[in-house]
This record gives sequence, C-alpha cells and structure tokens, in this order.
Amino acid sequence: KIRAINSMAPILRTQYSKVHPKELLNVSAFSLDRVLELDPDFLDDLHETKHDSAISSVALKFEGELNNQLLQNWIRRVISGKMISEANKDKHNGIEVQLTKTPQQDHTHNGHNHHDHNHDDCDLDYDHQNSDDAMQLFRYKGVFAIKGVEEKLVLQGVNMIFDVKYSPNKWQKDEVRESCMIFIGRNLLSTQEFKKGFEQCKVSQELRFDVGDVVLVHIQQKWEKGLIRLTWDEGNAYRIHLISRNADIWVPVDTESIVRSLVTIL
Repeated sequence: KIRAINSMAPILRTQYSKVHPKELLNVSAFSLDRVLELDPDFLDDLHETKHDSAISSVALKFEGELNNQLLQNWIRRVISGKMISEANKDKHNGIEVQLTKTPQQDHTHNGHNHHDHNHDDCDLDYDHQNSDDAMQLFRYKGVFAIKGVEEKLVLQGVNMIFDVKYSPNKWQKDEVRESCMIFIGRNLLSTQEFKKGFEQCKVSQELRFDVGDVVLVHIQQKWEKGLIRLTWDEGNAYRIHLISRNADIWVPVDTESIVRSLVTIL
C-alpha cells in the first residue's frame, strides 16, 4: 500500500515507532520534480483539505488499582467491537472468568515471575459490521496499576493488533497508583461509555475472604472445597489450594458465582 502511494518512499521497520533521528531529519525527502514525475497533475488543482469530523480521541484517567482479568477482557471487547452500553448490568455479566492452575511451587511464590503470564501481540477479529458509522480504532495506548502487581502494565495498539505486557518500571512507594488510557479513532463511543467500562475494572471493594478461610470454588461445573492461601497474588483476587486435588489455582475475580462461603451450603 505504501508503494502504491509513493514508490520512492523508504520503508523503515520499527518497534513502537522507534527510529534514529538521522533517518527523519535533513533527508530532503520532498522534491517537486520527483512529485511531478509521479503525478503530472499535482499542481493543476489545489483543493482545500477537509477535516473528517468523525475522527476524535477519548482520554481516561483515574486513581486506583484495576483487576487484571476484568481489564484484559474489557480491552478485548473494546478492540473487537463488542463493547456496548450496559448501564443496568452487573460488571461481571458477560465476562468469561477462567480459573488458571498456578505453577507447581511453594505458595510463597519465591522465584516466580508474573511476566510469564503476559498477553503479547494479540490480533483480534473485528466484530462490527462494515458500515460508515461503525467505530474504528486507529491508535490506543495505556498504563495501568494492577492490584497485587508492582510493575506497570502497558498497552499499545494499532487497529486490531495490540501488545500488553508488564514494564520493568515499578510503581514507587511515594507514587500515586493511577491508570490512564487514550483512544484515537473514527466514530468513537462517548467518553461516558468508555469511562463506565474502564471504571468497572477498578478494585473498589475489600475482598470477602481472608487468608486461611475455607471456601467453596466453582470449577469444572462443580463446587470444590479450598483453602485461601494468598490474596491479590499476581493480580488475581485469590490463590486457593484445592484440597481434593492438592493443587493451587488462581481465582481472578471475587464473585459469588465462583467463590462462596462454606456455610452457605451447610
């Protein structure tokens, strides 16, 4: 496509648009003679450039920490075009919650690195119909404070391709843990709709259970007894030891449909 627009333009392959300044400055890229060679009618008509009013940006920012899985699912819904206004729905409704088996290790998680769980270089199928008024994302990026994780989670994306990973930069003790995100695109949803979905990922309540509590966990279509070993482990609400399986799992979201008190069944 680039060659079709300008067959003489050099193409530089980059990551995150990192280019040495010498490749961009003082290169004498514009030559009227060369333009006329490619397009003899270039000077015949000078049309006024029209601004596309459908192109806009939405910026979001607030203090506080986010639930990792709720955020990941929300980002995917936005990018894939499945985000709709859900004013009367519970924030967990329609969100797929997966129970992930933790690595075989001591529950103090010494030597474990949550960078092993990154979601890198994702490419999603767009779910919108091809229409003039469908939302189209051009560019988006964000920095997030995830509950239970000291590193900053960074998102960068273009169209349907995005990359989510933890930065080596950690939140400092005196630094305000806040999350921010910006979208640039055509026919974007309202700021309020973006804000509502974003804020539903925020950790706003205390967990219902403490370390040492015995609970019931809904896994593989049945309830199993488990012992809570850690809270907010690797960005997950609970790390629970399943007694019958002698194995630990992560439970990313604290909700009654997944974890409930043992006394509710007795």
